[in-house]
Amino acid sequence: MKVADIMTPDVVTVHYNQRVNEALAALYENDIRQVPVVDFNGVIVGILTDRDIKEHVGFRLAPGIDPEERRDALVDRIDSVMSTDPMTVQPEMELSELIDLLLETKVGGFPVVDDDKRVLGIVTYIDVLRELRDRADV
Repeated sequence: MKVADIMTPDVVTVHYNQRVNEALAALYENDIRQVPVVDFNGVIVGILTDRDIKEHVGFRLAPGIDPEERRDALVDRIDSVMSTDPMTVQPEMELSELIDLLLETKVGGFPVVDDDKRVLGIVTYIDVLRELRDRADV
């Protein structure tokens, strides 16, 4: 079995020059914890997680912080918050290799890209668990 067999193909992406609040909305609206960041050609340039946003905005929510500073944190560009050079996988990767990579890196999932680094989908540990559950028929 390959990554292509279990990945989510209709992946939500954001553009690197969008604002943090737009990415946050995409995460909440789609009930996801990470989103690939792409350029104008759909090529992956980063990844943004809910944790990245919490770290960026979090301390600004404390009492006594200037409300304007809070607003500024939410309108910062995504490329100032995202992780660059994200780990990716290709659709031809074997499921066993993906499991090893998930265990080794302790990352929740990976964007699936083609040879030109264009985003084709995303695969997460949830996809793996779902597949294993379906195979076990439990």
